[in-house]
Amino acid sequence: MMDIALITANANQLRYILAYNQGSSTYYINVVLLSASLMLQVSVGLCLVLRGRLDLKGNSEKSQAKKLNNYIVMGVFLITIINVFIASFTVTTESSS
Repeated sequence: MMDIALITANANQLRYILAYNQGSSTYYINVVLLSASLMLQVSVGLCLVLRGRLDLKGNSEKSQAKKLNNYIVMGVFLITIINVFIASFTVTTESSS
């Protein structure tokens, strides 16, 4: 469930940045980081489905499943790092009243 929450949060944050934060100094950085995070999350999700299918087939596909598992771990690590940078570069502007 955490992956669904992260995808939803990133998509919502991307929507917000595109709609309301175009004047920000970190606009392009945030758009690139959020897009990369979303693409990686979808890729990792697809790899998880493929790995599940390989695991069901038995021992003949074990080496491919291990290799795919390594890619999944690297993808999750990259998603984590990217989201740390997203949190760092997000600028909230206070409205003057």
